[in-house]
Amino acid sequence: MPRAEPTAVGYICNGAYVAVTPTYADCVITIDLNSADIQDYDKIKIVVSDTTDETFTLGKVKAVIFDGESKPSYEVRYKGRKVGTELMSKTSVESGWTMTGNASVKQLPSAVRNYTSLNDVANHIQLDDDSASASCSQSLNKTVHKVAVRIAATIFPPIQTKRTSNDYTTTEQNLFRGMYYGGDLLLTINGAYIPLHIETGWTEVYAEAIIDSNSLSLSIGRATAFDPDNYNVGEFPVFIHNVSVQEIGY
Repeated sequence: MPRAEPTAVGYICNGAYVAVTPTYADCVITIDLNSADIQDYDKIKIVVSDTTDETFTLGKVKAVIFDGESKPSYEVRYKGRKVGTELMSKTSVESGWTMTGNASVKQLPSAVRNYTSLNDVANHIQLDDDSASASCSQSLNKTVHKVAVRIAATIFPPIQTKRTSNDYTTTEQNLFRGMYYGGDLLLTINGAYIPLHIETGWTEVYAEAIIDSNSLSLSIGRATAFDPDNYNVGEFPVFIHNVSVQEIGY
C-alpha cells in the first residue's frame, strides 16, 4: 500500500522484467496477472518501482487466485537401514575380489588420500569404464534368508590443481556448472540385479535382498546410466572402498 502512485510495476519471468499496467486507488495497487507466466517454482516475483522523490513503503500483499491447481503433496514414509550380523570375511577390498575388464585395485596418492572411515585399508577397487566389474564369492556357515548390502563408492573426477596432471589430478577444468554428475552401480547378488545411485563424493548406498542360500555371490559394475552424452560421467572412474553384507532376518 504505497502512499504515492508507483511509476512502474512488473514481474520477473525467466530472469527478465516484464512491465504490466496497474490500477491505483486509495493507496492500493491492483494488477491482473491471469495471462502472465509468473511462477518460479514456489516463488512469484513482483517489482514495484518509483523514480520520483516520494518515499513509500509497501504494505500487505494479497493474491486472489482464479484458476490453477493445488500443489501436490505426497506421503513419504521413512524406511530405516537395518543392521545385522556381518557376513563378509572383511569389508575392505584390497584382496579377495576378481577383476573383469578395466577393473583393478589401486591406492590414492597420500596427498589426495581421502578414503572413508569404514575400514582402515587404504585401497579401492577402480572401475574405469562400463566393461569393468569386480566380483567375489564365499560360503556361509548357515542358510541366510535376507541381507542388507552397503557399498561405499564415489565417482572420481580428477582433483583440479595448478600444479600437475596425473590419474588423480588435472590442470584442466573438468566439472562444469549445470552438468549432472551421477550414475548407477549395478549390484548383482546371488543372481538378483539391483541398481544403486552414486554421485561425486563418497556415498554409502544401501539395498536389501533375499538370497535364501548358504553361499554369497557378489558382482559390482557400472550400469548403462554411465552415458557421457547424458550424464557426463563416462570419462570418470568409479571407486569402491567398502562392501558390507549383513544378515537381517525376515
